[in-house]
Amino acid sequence: MEGNIEIIDNSECTISELHNNKHEGNRYVLLNNYNTYHTISEKLLSILSHVFIMVCFATYFFFEYVIEIEKKLLLDKINTYFDELNEHYKDQDDEYQEVIKYILYYENINDNLYEEYKNAQHIQDKKLNTLKVKAGMMVGYVAIFFVLSLLNAIRIRKHIHWTHIVVENLLMFLLLGIFEYLFFTHIIMSYTPITDEELRYLLYNNVEQIINGTYS
Repeated sequence: MEGNIEIIDNSECTISELHNNKHEGNRYVLLNNYNTYHTISEKLLSILSHVFIMVCFATYFFFEYVIEIEKKLLLDKINTYFDELNEHYKDQDDEYQEVIKYILYYENINDNLYEEYKNAQHIQDKKLNTLKVKAGMMVGYVAIFFVLSLLNAIRIRKHIHWTHIVVENLLMFLLLGIFEYLFFTHIIMSYTPITDEELRYLLYNNVEQIINGTYS
């Protein structure tokens, strides 16, 4: 009897241990899933923070600096050409100057060119505003994902390493700013797709063709 009782007790102990082991296994899997979810949430927030900062920086930099700088570079080239042309013009005799004046001022061409310039400027401003709206929408889409990720991280804030995320983004923004500044000043500003000499040649050649009646 005692032997049988011991066997039954051992069997019950074994079943209980199996049940406990299964419970502990399920608990481990559950905790592991939670840890994985927290890790993914933190990494996603960090990545979207990087992307959001870069998108905002690139958009602002383009509209506030790149456009104006490119326009100034082109106008400087044109002004350089006309400065040289002006020096050459002043050295010519009065008869030659009168011919040039006649070519440039026939039928109020200056007024017509000014009207075309103002109309084109109006169209260009509208196009720029449209591009700003499109860029703002693109930034907005990124912002939506960033905000959703941020809200999710706030919900599980006890499991998020906020200090790491802030430090990573500050370093990324600092390094990105330094790189963009150095790249823009030492690379982009050091090269222009059209040289002063090429621009002078094109302008002179086209004006010459107009005067000769061969422009097409």
